[in-house]
Amino acid sequence: SQREESLRRFLKSTVIPNLTEEFMQMNPALMQTEVSSKPKN
Repeated sequence: SQREESLRRFLKSTVIPNLTEEFMQMNPALMQTEVSSKPKN
């Protein structure tokens, strides 16, 4: 339905980025490993 679609879009654009940001702030070590595990060219 139309409403369901707009809700899904809202979740994708607003809630998920916020959750990701909070998660990263809670786990700085996790981000560190993510960055350092990438091969340097």
